[in-house]
Amino acid sequence: MSTIALFSDIHANIDAFEAVLADATDLGVSEWYCLGDVVGYGSEPGGCVRIVREKFLGCVMGNHEHMLNSVSSNRECDEWGALVGWPLKIARRQPANDRTWLRTLPLVLKKDGLMLVHASPWRPETFSYVDNDEDAKASFETMDDTLAFVGHTHVPAIWEMHRQNLRQAVPGEAPVQLHQGSRYIVNVGSVGQPRDDNPLACYAIYDSERRVVWFRRVAYDIAKAQKRFLNAGLVSRSASRLAAGE
Repeated sequence: MSTIALFSDIHANIDAFEAVLADATDLGVSEWYCLGDVVGYGSEPGGCVRIVREKFLGCVMGNHEHMLNSVSSNRECDEWGALVGWPLKIARRQPANDRTWLRTLPLVLKKDGLMLVHASPWRPETFSYVDNDEDAKASFETMDDTLAFVGHTHVPAIWEMHRQNLRQAVPGEAPVQLHQGSRYIVNVGSVGQPRDDNPLACYAIYDSERRVVWFRRVAYDIAKAQKRFLNAGLVSRSASRLAAGE
């Protein structure tokens, strides 16, 4: 392993997904991993799932895959409300082999000293958030690895634990150097539905030789994605939030 790209929370937004993949390809990064939530919220789960199945080296289960696997009827989807339930109905219509693949995704992947997980490294099966120092400390206490990549919050972030000192950094455009002797939890942000008031699609690149992480923000045709969402019958909130980054 040298340089890999990590994508999370694609959420069936094919326009954002294709844009970040093109960006990674232009940068010469061809080893891709997904941190879950390929489906949910958006209108094109099938296309996104097939890309991940065909071109990615690995993918973990997100909470929206878990929700999809747990429902057995459209009536059960409705119990999640229109914002979540209608996209689950669309995902239920996908081919059986894609649904089978979604059911068999692991909660955690380990690769060359890295931990890949959708939500918290601490009890990943609960899909709890790491969005404050207390959550980060709980995860560090249970992590055997020095570096974990996560998603779930839709907000890029880095937590560093050096001995017993915890520090959080808000990533910018500049590469972030990871220091020897420290452990890290890196949230790679969201491809399909960023929630940090920035509508640009987000993913992360990790160079293991230089121990550097940098975050990429990629423009895509949001109006086109919004039209797809509305044409699929999704509620207007699903479409409008894309332009606001919320």
